[in-house]
Amino acid sequence: MKKSLVYKHKDTLLQGSVHIPKGKGPFPAILMLHGFASNRMGNQDSFVRMGDRLVAAGFAVFRFDFSGCGESEGDFFNLTVTREIEEAIALIHFCRQQSEVDPDQFHLLGMSLGSVVASMAAGKYPELIKSLCLWSPAAVIVDEITKQGTIQGKPVDIIRKQGFMDIRGRKLGPALIEDVKTLDIYETAKSYQGLVKIIHGDADDIAPIAYAEKYMEIYPESAELVTVTGADHGWANLEDRGILFDETERFFLKGGNEDEDTTGE
Repeated sequence: MKKSLVYKHKDTLLQGSVHIPKGKGPFPAILMLHGFASNRMGNQDSFVRMGDRLVAAGFAVFRFDFSGCGESEGDFFNLTVTREIEEAIALIHFCRQQSEVDPDQFHLLGMSLGSVVASMAAGKYPELIKSLCLWSPAAVIVDEITKQGTIQGKPVDIIRKQGFMDIRGRKLGPALIEDVKTLDIYETAKSYQGLVKIIHGDADDIAPIAYAEKYMEIYPESAELVTVTGADHGWANLEDRGILFDETERFFLKGGNEDEDTTGE
């Protein structure tokens, strides 16, 4: 079963979807956090397709649009990483309280900037998160803006000159530039010492794999980095996406849901 959800965060309505497995709950649950300027559908519907697989495997799956994205209220102009972390934390609390959810089996899945948000939210509230799966984590965002002076290849000086940057037909304001100066991604994320899986393509030209490798320095030995040869940032290739989905499902079944091996292996 799939249904719509709405959560009100600081007077802003966040639109979401939840996939509920068949049978009697409560179920282990996963909250998906989308990437920069994306939405709860994911790149080429990746979150929808992954959600369908995970619900078939017995997980309740939540997908929400961050404010200013998708169908949620709010202005994309004012987007910051800090705002998305705050929304993610609020959504974690909200989703864990749903009657279909086993709060002791609550997991996070992020994509790109959503992976950064997921890692930092888990670092702030490690006791709430059973496991963490990161797709193509874009921790490059701090160096990209503060050292390279760009956002996905576009010079940030554009914002200083005209007050905004055109991001896929939407205006992005200066708040993000100032916000990233305050972030210490890895220092915040390292407080989470639970189960972690990172899946990254070595042909990612948006978020270099070196930033995924740095995550491995802060996480416990149980963490795993899966490098997919030739895969790009958005997992646009059918074969690469198949690997991504298989690795993710395997992690949540055998690793993330460690108390119960449902694979029979």
